[in-house]
Amino acid sequence: MYQNYMNCVAESCWNQVYSCEYDELVAQYFGQCPVATEPIPYWPAPDNAPNGCSCNLGKVSQSLFKAQQEYSSCINKVNSGSVTDLAEMDTACGCCQVSAGLSAMYEICPNTIPANVGADVWLTTATLYGTMLHWDKCGPALDKYSCPNLGFADPVSNSNTFYNAKNLPPNGTQTLYNTGIATAITAPPSGSVFTWSQNTVMFTVTASPWKNSNTKPTATGSSGNSGSSGGSAASGTAGAAGSTKTGAATSLEQPILIAWLPVLSMLTMMMCT
Repeated sequence: MYQNYMNCVAESCWNQVYSCEYDELVAQYFGQCPVATEPIPYWPAPDNAPNGCSCNLGKVSQSLFKAQQEYSSCINKVNSGSVTDLAEMDTACGCCQVSAGLSAMYEICPNTIPANVGADVWLTTATLYGTMLHWDKCGPALDKYSCPNLGFADPVSNSNTFYNAKNLPPNGTQTLYNTGIATAITAPPSGSVFTWSQNTVMFTVTASPWKNSNTKPTATGSSGNSGSSGGSAASGTAGAAGSTKTGAATSLEQPILIAWLPVLSMLTMMMCT
């Protein structure tokens, strides 16, 4: 179903392939489908993509997937030492995972309300509702253990900082929105025909021709601020967005809820073993 949706976008709505909505569609695909693998057409969007999302959700998702993999590797390497040492290192692995995800969100989308990027959902699922890990108590573990030494790569390519609950940057105040006018892309980015594959299935996509008779909105919209500071992901109270965009810059006020489902499945498996 998701593959068909992505093919439909690439065929008929290719001027929206860098939008927030397409980013969310692909995030849902990875959350729901175990067979999902990269590369995915048009995902993640390039930096400053025309008619792109104000927050590159694709890059955020990639960072979270990486943090999950690194957490699994970290846990598997913890196999020696006293019971106390093992428990401390297990906690450090979990804290580094949570920190890596939140750090990526704050670095990639510094102007966006954290809840709209999925920070609160990530914090809740990655700590399994507080029963396995308490993020607000991760400071000592993150101070004692170096996340890179535990196998965690830099959260993002331009920052090696692993934030903790006490030193997160200020929350952004903007809602998610698509930049530029809807007709900013006037030719299929991958050409009129391209192929991509998932598992053993090869798809051939033929993009629909551009129709100059299409209505072209003239408003480009602008980034707006929420009526509140957005709360704090460190305390799990990031606020909902409060502004609505007009024109072609579409506001997306709901937080990304389904993108981080692999965290739940991973933790469930870990709890059952």
